[in-house]
Amino acid sequence: MTEKRERRRRVATYISPADQARLEQGLTPSWAEGPGDGLGDEESSPSASVKSGENDARLLENVPPHHVAH
Repeated sequence: MTEKRERRRRVATYISPADQARLEQGLTPSWAEGPGDGLGDEESSPSASVKSGENDARLLENVPPHHVAH
């Protein structure tokens, strides 16, 4: 029982056409990129287009003490 078991590796069973094209070009597939990569930039996110208003200012002023960063 001193032998260590090797961990089973995950194997892709399906590769999308877009990832297949990337692999053929020598690029990394989408699953190898970190989170957020390839999903667009921050400017296209909904929160970037929302302007802060009176309600946002009121909410920021009324933060409970236990939610304040130290």
